[in-house]
Amino acid sequence: KWASGIGADGESKGKQLVNVEGEILFMDKPVRAALQFVVDGEQKSFELHAMEFNGVPQNQLFMAVLVKKICEEYATEQTGKEK
Repeated sequence: KWASGIGADGESKGKQLVNVEGEILFMDKPVRAALQFVVDGEQKSFELHAMEFNGVPQNQLFMAVLVKKICEEYATEQTGKEK
C-alpha cells in the first residue's frame, strides 16, 4: 500500500513524501517493510529517505547496500548478465 503527503516535522518538513508499505522476503524470512521517499517534482527525482523492517529503523548504510542490490538484480533480469 502507498500514501503521499507533505512532511510535517524533522528533516522531511515541507517536502513531498511517498510512503510504501508491504510484506517482503528478507534473507528468506517475511518482514513488514516501510519505505519513505522524498520526491522532488522540479528535478523529477526521488530519494529513499527512511526504511523500517518490522518497525525497526534501518540505517543509511543498510539502505544504500539494499538499493544497490535491488538495482543489480533488476539489471541482471533486463540483460541476462550478472555484474
